[in-house]
Amino acid sequence: MASSLSARSRSFTGPRPAASARQVRRGRPPLEAAPRRQRILDAAAELFFRHGYDGTTLDAVARAGGVTKRAIYELVGDKLALFRAVCKHTFAHREAFRPQLPARAEELPARLEEIAARLVAHSLSDGILNVARAMVIEGIRFPELALDVIDAGKRQLIDDILSHYFADLAKCHFVGALDPVEASELFYDLAVGNRGFRKAMGYREPTPDAAMIRGRIKVFITGYLAPLTRSA
Repeated sequence: MASSLSARSRSFTGPRPAASARQVRRGRPPLEAAPRRQRILDAAAELFFRHGYDGTTLDAVARAGGVTKRAIYELVGDKLALFRAVCKHTFAHREAFRPQLPARAEELPARLEEIAARLVAHSLSDGILNVARAMVIEGIRFPELALDVIDAGKRQLIDDILSHYFADLAKCHFVGALDPVEASELFYDLAVGNRGFRKAMGYREPTPDAAMIRGRIKVFITGYLAPLTRSA
């Protein structure tokens, strides 16, 4: 009886057995999960944009990314989920910037021209054009994906940058009271429009020069901002 109790005591107080590799994987994901996921997205982007959706396999993505196919399923998902993640990541990726507020009201046109030029450059960059071409090719098969990707990229620019900027302009009394989101959407559509998609479809879309951007900003100021300022 005593030996039995002693054995039980040792079973409760003795050292715990080391966790197996299988048990460890059930816990928190490893610290390298984010870099591995990024490698997967980078490799998939290269293949999807070069060979198209049908011409890309998960096996090829795994080889190019230096991961297993199982890792793709665990970190991203199946092929459609991977295509969606690549397009959304590429389309939404942007250089983070905070537009500079004017020191005087007279500087407002120049500040808006600078913002418009950066937005146009973003919309005509290689990464954005790659996504636009993918959406043109695969949009009929995945219409909801196309809308989701385009909206994600546009909303990020409008919600994260432009709406805050126009709210600050109104707060500092450079313009009259306005709806920041409405102002942002009008500004974006006037400055950028669908230039990227036209170029992705093969149109000879020239990069707007300073004079062209200045003209569009003048339309925005006189047609939208000036009436708000006069009525304030």
